[in-house]
Amino acid sequence: MIKFPIVIEDGKVAKVSNYQELIEQSIKSLLMESEGSNFFDRSYGSLLKQCLFEPISEVGLARLQYFARQVLSKEKRINVQRIEIDDSNKKDGVVKVNIFYNIIATNSNSNITLQI
Repeated sequence: MIKFPIVIEDGKVAKVSNYQELIEQSIKSLLMESEGSNFFDRSYGSLLKQCLFEPISEVGLARLQYFARQVLSKEKRINVQRIEIDDSNKKDGVVKVNIFYNIIATNSNSNITLQI
């Protein structure tokens, strides 16, 4: 399924994505794609995947938050208000990254949670 800038399912246009959906897709793409993997823009992506195999510690969680904030500065349509790391399920190897941001064009607040 393609979601940017339109949604295509089974070869047919299903709907046009709204502005907030486009921003969410951009955030997910920036954070989940490894830096250097985009052929046309080697700076696109993040270093979050480097944190996947590190022990879940205070230092590792601080690096995760730093990498997330660093890469989100590339998304010019938003202002990041805060990033919270939820490690309550760390015994299962699950960390959630909660990103709270303001959409500049509409001055509306939103958030997204990614599980890493």
